[in-house]
Amino acid sequence: MHEIRFVTATECLELRSKVLRPNQPIDVCHYPEDNHKDSFHLGYLINQQMIGNGTFLPNAHPDFNTSVKPYRLRGMAVDPKHQGLNIGTKILLKSLDILQEKQADLIWFNARESAFRFYEKNGFLFHGELFEIPTIGPHKVMYKWLQSR
Repeated sequence: MHEIRFVTATECLELRSKVLRPNQPIDVCHYPEDNHKDSFHLGYLINQQMIGNGTFLPNAHPDFNTSVKPYRLRGMAVDPKHQGLNIGTKILLKSLDILQEKQADLIWFNARESAFRFYEKNGFLFHGELFEIPTIGPHKVMYKWLQSR
């Protein structure tokens, strides 16, 4: 059985570690806003096994100061054995529905260079220059406005 559902931050840690921070301590997979009252975490499960997840945090970006209710995507991860099956897209689409309900107006994140094409295909735009996150690699800010401007 396949399902996308709300999960806890703790349930996301193993996949975050495996996909996003391999060979690093699991402590670096905790985000300060994980337990914020308006944060939420989505998991994609097959037969109760999480194979994809994403975390959505209320968080402003300094370059998007006109945003009323911005959210940040962090920790989007899909198990490598299941990549290419639209699992990430399904998580994103579900999150956009939830963010619309929350009346969020912006979603943004730091995208890894290897994920640029995925996010572009899902309607996200680039902002700013390429930058390096130590021990992880090149990134660029990507975003999508959720409310008409």
